[in-house]
This record gives sequence, C-alpha cells and structure tokens, in this order.
Amino acid sequence: MEYGGKNPNGINQVSQSLLSIDVQGVEQINISTASVDINTSLNVEGGITASSYSGSYTGSFSGSFIGDIAVEQAEFTNLTVTQTLNVGTENTDGGVNIINSGSIEVSGSINLLPNNSFSVDGVDVLDSALAFSIALG
Repeated sequence: MEYGGKNPNGINQVSQSLLSIDVQGVEQINISTASVDINTSLNVEGGITASSYSGSYTGSFSGSFIGDIAVEQAEFTNLTVTQTLNVGTENTDGGVNIINSGSIEVSGSINLLPNNSFSVDGVDVLDSALAFSIALG
C-alpha cells in the first residue's frame, strides 16, 4: 500500500506497520503486526471463537461461556452454576483452601470429597461434630 494522503472514509496506511480504518475522519480501527485496536464499540452477531483469550476485561458480561475462567476479582449479583464450581486454591495434597471474609449463604448441601475437611476459624467442623456426637453417646 502506498501512502496517498489521509482518506476520511477508508483504509489508511499510517506508517509502515500500521493501518487505520477511518469513518468521517475518525480512526475507528488500528491494525498493526502486534494488535488490532477497536476505538469504538464492537457488535458481533453469531459469537466469537478462539483457542484462548488472555489479557484483562473490565465491564459487564452477559450470555454464556463454556470453558475455564481464571478470575482474580469479581462481583456477582446472582451466580447460577449448573454443574460444578471450584473455588479456592488447590493444595499439593489435592485439597482446596477457600478464604472468605463476610458471609456465605448456601441453599442445599456442601459435598466434600473423601479426605477433605471443612474448617471454620481453623477448626475442622466435621471432626468436631463427629467428636461431639460421640461424646453425647
């Protein structure tokens, strides 16, 4: 592509490794060898597919997602999990640590796999309940 001046409505070669798509003189998309930057909103019909996503995301998400998501910080008003939700950090022995500050409401049950425990303030609740029931006879 040869530089022929700035086209207010079209594809422009900004530099040797950068193209822009402009509408009414405003750069809408910048395309380089490193990235594609969209300067306005992106509306997609039919979905987006990729082998992996990386980076960060800020804003709201609606719809469905299939796969694994690593979340560093999130707030959910209403989270529905239809199969399995793994929360916490996995230990070398395969157990999971969950640290909570605040309250957790559970409707239904919490199922622990064999050789796992449920602790509150460092006390194993299941062992304590079992010891208490044995003491009561």
